[in-house]
Amino acid sequence: MYIVIAILFLLQLISMYFIALLFAKVNKFNDLEVKQQKLMSEMEDVMSAYLVEVRDENEQFFNKLSDEVGTMKKEQSKLAHAVLEHNQKTRTTEKQPSIAMSYAQKRYGQTAQQPTKEQIEAETLEKQLTTEVPRENDQFNELSEVQQLHAQGFTIEEIAQKLKKGKTEVELMIKFQR
Repeated sequence: MYIVIAILFLLQLISMYFIALLFAKVNKFNDLEVKQQKLMSEMEDVMSAYLVEVRDENEQFFNKLSDEVGTMKKEQSKLAHAVLEHNQKTRTTEKQPSIAMSYAQKRYGQTAQQPTKEQIEAETLEKQLTTEVPRENDQFNELSEVQQLHAQGFTIEEIAQKLKKGKTEVELMIKFQR
């Protein structure tokens, strides 16, 4: 009987040892889980701070871009006004051919006039005005188009397909405009 009691006592000691080992492992996992949650919350804080900073930079960029677009439109209107004034001056200063000259031109089929130097300069200036501005306004136009489509109720995927852009790019354009 003493032997049985001794064996039972040894078995209890061994089981207590294993229980203590299991308890230590469970505590390690609990500590690891707490550390993991702290790391995740720190990571979320860092990411949110980064996103706020990126949003602020994008707002500054869009403000600067819209200011530049405004100044470009003003410059374009000034240049267009100058071109119109130049065209009006050249039209008023052009000499009308005399009746005999116009009769001779009609008679011989030479009614086409050669453009003057001033007309050529005015035409090239007008071409420059019409070709330069749209290239610089592309991003602003795309942004406003995305906003209009979003306001009309299109989904991000539909807008991305229509404009042939990535969904993420369209999503960012919408988010940063808010």
